[in-house]
Amino acid sequence: MHYIEDALLEMLKEKPLDKTSVKEVAEKAHVSRQTVYYHYDSLLDVFTSWFNESIWSRFTNRRERNWVAGFEDALRFCVEYKTEIINVYRSSYHMDFIRSQSQYAIKVLTDDIDILCKELEIPLSDRDKEFVVNYYVKLAMGVILNFIDDEMEDDPGYLASRLEIMVANSFEEKARKMLASYSVD
Repeated sequence: MHYIEDALLEMLKEKPLDKTSVKEVAEKAHVSRQTVYYHYDSLLDVFTSWFNESIWSRFTNRRERNWVAGFEDALRFCVEYKTEIINVYRSSYHMDFIRSQSQYAIKVLTDDIDILCKELEIPLSDRDKEFVVNYYVKLAMGVILNFIDDEMEDDPGYLASRLEIMVANSFEEKARKMLASYSVD
């Protein structure tokens, strides 16, 4: 339903999400309100559907490609849609948007951590995998949220390179330490 998403994005260039109605979006998309609700639960659902598909596609084939480049691409994408993103982020839907992005990131990173554990032959418990995923999600989301809070003024390349420095080679070392702690617990 890209025409509904496109209509909402046009509206978000002008005003915050909480000042936009389903009726307005439906009219701009040349569909009925019922059509909008048939495909989406809310306007936030319209936005997050578009956002997730768009931003997370930057991480497609991220295992074959440097994750830092994918993270930088994602930040550049945010700059490209700065007004629209800020008009959701600074609306009453702020926490719902953050929660939806965290949940989506958890889903994506859980798959990656499972793959890494298999590749590195590190049989972490599900509880530890969940801890690791949450750690990386909080770290990445913190950088992204600060970036949005700061009006996306920082250079995405700078932020991605600094994040890389902070987490470089840390997964395998930390995962092996967790595994070693199993015999101590």
